[in-house]
Amino acid sequence: MRLQVIRALAISEDSEAVPALFKLLREDDTLVRIEALEALGSLKAVQAVSLIQVFLRDEEEALRDAAARALGTLGSKKATPALIRALEDASPRVVESAASALATIDDPAALPALLDALARAEGNNLRLVDAIHEALQAISGK
Repeated sequence: MRLQVIRALAISEDSEAVPALFKLLREDDTLVRIEALEALGSLKAVQAVSLIQVFLRDEEEALRDAAARALGTLGSKKATPALIRALEDASPRVVESAASALATIDDPAALPALLDALARAEGNNLRLVDAIHEALQAISGK
């Protein structure tokens, strides 16, 4: 039920939902926090960028991944430095989401870090390599 309420808030496009979503980020339930992160992204709650960035350093891979995706959905260049750091995450899933988010944000400042991430990923996870290639193409226009 709580997850359905969060999803409804996400599609409401009501900025009044943002404080309630902030509170939900403190819940113990990982799924609730993931949904709240995604909802903040969907609402384009730019005021949430710094709070969402904190989750890029969470112990739980699923939360780091959700934070990267939420920052991509938000599309704010303010998130670029944190997403660049997320390109060094131990989880290929998080790195892939960070690369995709950087592609959406389209900040040329991310190009050197994406090239480094590509060098680290070559020969490993094909999906990850593809995501980094797509980000490089999206940002460089090539």
